[in-house]
Amino acid sequence: MRNDRLAKKARMPDTSQRSLLPSPGGGRAGDEGTRPLRRKPPLPHSLKERIRELRSRGTDAEKTMWHLLRNRGFHGAKFRRQHPIGPFVLDFYCEQARLGIELDGSSHTGLEQILSDTTRSRLLQEQYGIRVIRFWNNDVLRETDTVLNRLWTVLASRLASPGAGSGASTPELPSGSPETLGTTSSRS
Repeated sequence: MRNDRLAKKARMPDTSQRSLLPSPGGGRAGDEGTRPLRRKPPLPHSLKERIRELRSRGTDAEKTMWHLLRNRGFHGAKFRRQHPIGPFVLDFYCEQARLGIELDGSSHTGLEQILSDTTRSRLLQEQYGIRVIRFWNNDVLRETDTVLNRLWTVLASRLASPGAGSGASTPELPSGSPETLGTTSSRS
């Protein structure tokens, strides 16, 4: 019986040893509740619904691009689809590289939409340190290798630089736009 008590006592740390155990929150013993947990606030229901709708109504170009990017299938980088950043929802986002990818169709050819896209890209860069690159849907579907080569180059430079989101850069528009919109093939 005495051996059982000794064995049980050996398994249980005494109170002087318990203070050395880590706290459940990962801090020091006794730090529970002194530091606020860093949790993202839940997304508003309307935004969640919009994201779900965008994912379910994705274009063929978005489906193709997601097939290539998902599960760290491209450059080993983790991408998210239809990811909210502030008031914006990016088609694809890589947090590690602070890189957003937008796929544009024919609705993005008007001057007003081009200005809106440029402003949006600039705000994402200035306020969140996120560089946005844009591709035409048509290019993703017909010139996939060219799009992936350009994306690989940008992603490699973003992952290689320690302050990936800190530099101010010019927002990028889809290749061939807006300067040459009238001279390029039609975009979808």
